[in-house]
Amino acid sequence: MYNDEKYQYLLYLGEIILQNGPQVFFDFEKIIDVFFDCFISSLLKIGDYNYAKDIIDKINDCDVFDSNLIYRNVRTEAISYKINFCDLLHLTNSFQDAIENLELLLATSTLSSEQQERCNYLILHCKRHIGEDLSQISKNFRKLSNNSQEIYYQIRSLYSAFSIDMFQGKKHLKEKFAELENKIDSLQPGNEIVLFAQRHYIIFYRKCCNDLEKAEKLLIKNIKSLENSKLRILYDYYFEAGELYREKFYFQSSKKNYKASYDFYDKAIAFSKNVGDTNLYHNAMIGRILLQEQHAKITQEDLNFIHRAIQIEPLLNKVQFQLTYYYLTHDYGMLDKLSKYARLLEYYDTSNIAQKLSKKQSCFIPLTVM
Repeated sequence: MYNDEKYQYLLYLGEIILQNGPQVFFDFEKIIDVFFDCFISSLLKIGDYNYAKDIIDKINDCDVFDSNLIYRNVRTEAISYKINFCDLLHLTNSFQDAIENLELLLATSTLSSEQQERCNYLILHCKRHIGEDLSQISKNFRKLSNNSQEIYYQIRSLYSAFSIDMFQGKKHLKEKFAELENKIDSLQPGNEIVLFAQRHYIIFYRKCCNDLEKAEKLLIKNIKSLENSKLRILYDYYFEAGELYREKFYFQSSKKNYKASYDFYDKAIAFSKNVGDTNLYHNAMIGRILLQEQHAKITQEDLNFIHRAIQIEPLLNKVQFQLTYYYLTHDYGMLDKLSKYARLLEYYDTSNIAQKLSKKQSCFIPLTVM
């Protein structure tokens, strides 16, 4: 069921087992262990992080399990469970904690090749969120993609490298996109990994091809598909829809574009606030503030929100949010300084935008959820 993405069924069965104990269903410890691994994985897939935390605590303290269940604590030899625990740290934006736990796991445990690939992918993924030395992280993603035995990590690593190159404004993006597209075309259209990768297609169509219509068509198609599955990535798509319609509103200030952007941001905000995903929450909130700025005055409360986000976010988001803050406060000197700093970080697109804004030139300010 897990491999077929039937996550809701697994969640339902998990609730039944927690209420009644495993003996009613199975006598085999391995089956229970595998089941609860899939149960927790399912919660992560649909984005219910708070419930996943509660379930981990419940399993650790649960009296219905007479056997020495592998989930007693994260120091046990339940490798897949440990990796899910680290993934939960990542999904709730504790990126450095996730990296340290994953590196410890790689150094002290015997892992299968698939588990090693998952750990290495998650480490790079967390480093991408943080945003330091992105060029090296992009190279490492490509190396992982080339060496991986799993098509899942081949593709995830490939589009992760591509997303960094796009964010940095690197050259030869069309050739790199063709490489990614060819890899994706070999998979079934409904495959989960296709939906993950195609979010970056949409950003590519917008940022590199200036083709908002093509981006919008794929975006709406995939949102409809995801709304049936309830996968966590749906809310990243809602954010991208907020961005796309904000950009359309920037070029054509219609009520339709404004409302579409506002409503999609709101959906991303409601979800991310509920589950503690501060990365998505801050980006969606600031996207909505930038949308409102295009036709109304920004309040001090809005500025205070951005300032607080700057204080707690890792480098990549911090620089994006500083750009927004200096733009909204008309601090052209700081925009010029930020442009130079962003160039040192190889955030070339961000640097170019900050430079234009420092000269009081008008341009669209994109936000990026890595």
